[in-house]
Amino acid sequence: MAKIAVISDIHGNMHALELFIQDANKRGINEIICLGDFVSKYLNNAEVVEEILKMKLLKSVKGNLEYFIKEAPEAFPYVIRSLRSNQVRYLTNLPEREQLLISGTIIDFFHASPHNIEAIFNPFIEPAIQNPRYKKLGLIEENVNNMLIFNETAQKISRRRISLCGHTHQQYMGIVNESRLQLTITPELIIKPNMEAIINVGSIGDPSYTVVDNGKLEFYVDHYISYVVLEGELNSTKESDIRVEVIKIPYKETLKKVYMDMRNVKRTWEEKQNVGDVFSNNQATKEFTEISGITKFNYQRIHESIERESEATKLNK
Repeated sequence: MAKIAVISDIHGNMHALELFIQDANKRGINEIICLGDFVSKYLNNAEVVEEILKMKLLKSVKGNLEYFIKEAPEAFPYVIRSLRSNQVRYLTNLPEREQLLISGTIIDFFHASPHNIEAIFNPFIEPAIQNPRYKKLGLIEENVNNMLIFNETAQKISRRRISLCGHTHQQYMGIVNESRLQLTITPELIIKPNMEAIINVGSIGDPSYTVVDNGKLEFYVDHYISYVVLEGELNSTKESDIRVEVIKIPYKETLKKVYMDMRNVKRTWEEKQNVGDVFSNNQATKEFTEISGITKFNYQRIHESIERESEATKLNK
């Protein structure tokens, strides 16, 4: 029986990746699959990719960040220059979809949706509540049926269909019934033959949760990183139950380390601004603008998360 960890969205957060590795070792994980967005948002891009290469993943796919590093490199100068050439090649040459035969079912793995590497599928939000940011960016919001792949070869082996994804940074899993996803409320799901399931593995490096405030969709930093463990017979055509377990790792103390790293970068950015430092090299200016913008945005999210926790602690005393 194989125990396969499926992770996603590390986003250059080495502190969080180390936390996952420690947990996976304790659980006796046999194999690891990653569903993209290895880099950007946080500060340890090269270190994360180097560790990923050492891990010799069973499967991995590219996320939208890896896609844009290849298709629009001018938008990510800092990320690209922070990586070695072999790391850039690895990321940009990843496939957008992968498959694996487990317990008589060909399981599909992708970053966001099978058809669009940026599409959004968020079952927590009613269709009437749309995120204005999605519309502004022109992002596609997927429906349940588009998240499952019909593959004639796969259907000859089993009628069961299972899709695993990441991208939204929010973990969920459920069984599809009459084109609706029935979410589970327990950390374990047994997928029997003839069932259809969609599983979002969450995020290792940037876990989030959604709050709807006056019809507006807001994302906040979660204090738990998440991934899932698949258990089944690897490369077996014999149908049997597939077990999926959601793993939640406390992230609060690690989040504070990330916060301190980003605060130091933010301080450097502010010092540069205050002294009116001007780069003579336009490329360097672009890179610095990118990293300062990224860290300012994530610094603010983390800062708000820590502040909310402090306020809650005061109220409970």
